[in-house]
Amino acid sequence: MSLARQREMEQRILTEREVNLAAILFVEPTGVLDVVASAVGRTTTLQVLNLAYNRMDNDGAETIAEALRRNATLRKLCIHSNAIGSRGAESLAQVLKTNHTLIEVRLSDNAI
Repeated sequence: MSLARQREMEQRILTEREVNLAAILFVEPTGVLDVVASAVGRTTTLQVLNLAYNRMDNDGAETIAEALRRNATLRKLCIHSNAIGSRGAESLAQVLKTNHTLIEVRLSDNAI
């Protein structure tokens, strides 16, 4: 992913209330989740994030879960239709014990 594209994506996550990145890995297959996770951990505005249809696996879910530990604004996370298994789902479940802002996580159509 180009540096300009990384900055654009990061800026959207840091400033917008709702960001749709569904199927972005088909377009930008490298480095996307690291950029997203970094921004999610720092944003003070984002409330809805859609990462559906991205072939996200357990490692990707763990990366997002770690970012959610530092996030206090996200209310809805759509990560359905990926390749997340039980390990990734467990990481996300652990975050929900301490992140009380996140009230909806869509996990259907994964490998759970």
